[in-house]
Amino acid sequence: MEIWKIGGSCLTDAASYRRAVARIVGTNSLRVVVISAMRGVTDILSALGGQDLRDARALCARHREIWLGVGGSEGEFAPWENSLFQVLKDGSTHKEQFRDQVLSWGDEISAAILCRALRTVGNDVRCIDAGTLGLVTNDQHGQAKPVADVLERIKAGLSEFDDLIVTPGFVGRSDAGSRTTLGRNTSDYTAALIASACHPARLRVFSAAAGILSSDPALVE
Repeated sequence: MEIWKIGGSCLTDAASYRRAVARIVGTNSLRVVVISAMRGVTDILSALGGQDLRDARALCARHREIWLGVGGSEGEFAPWENSLFQVLKDGSTHKEQFRDQVLSWGDEISAAILCRALRTVGNDVRCIDAGTLGLVTNDQHGQAKPVADVLERIKAGLSEFDDLIVTPGFVGRSDAGSRTTLGRNTSDYTAALIASACHPARLRVFSAAAGILSSDPALVE
């Protein structure tokens, strides 16, 4: 059994999602794909707020173009656009619970795009948020910690589905049912938790790099 994590550095346009699909198709041992927001999207979402919605409109336009590019329709995308603007309208993004709703949008729409691309080529796939899979956390919005029995919950959640699962990284759910986030750059953590719950499983992490590196490029020039 394999668990894959596809990083945002690999995702920039419709063609990049189609390349991800090409890797996924035919991998019979694949059970779950954890996917990040596209490169730079979470930074943009983090800066949203106030009455100026130009960046939000531009972000939606970018995702709409990709959605259409993988075989989706305007009507299918509209609820995603509406959900972002509704969150921005309903709550102030400096409040952590509302901030989690805004930040999680990028990973969730990325997962939905990948699912749409997979369905376009005839794959049976389910797009399920990690909270539904069992990634339950405390209610510390922005830096949520998984509950003590999270691996057992994830294992039980996975047992309810037979199809390939695509889930957004970075996002969890509190016991009270509210959306939480695990802290920035935690999609690898999401994937590791799911792989641990599926033991024995092989975890593969995909990221864009200039070549095979000897050190972490975030730390070493």
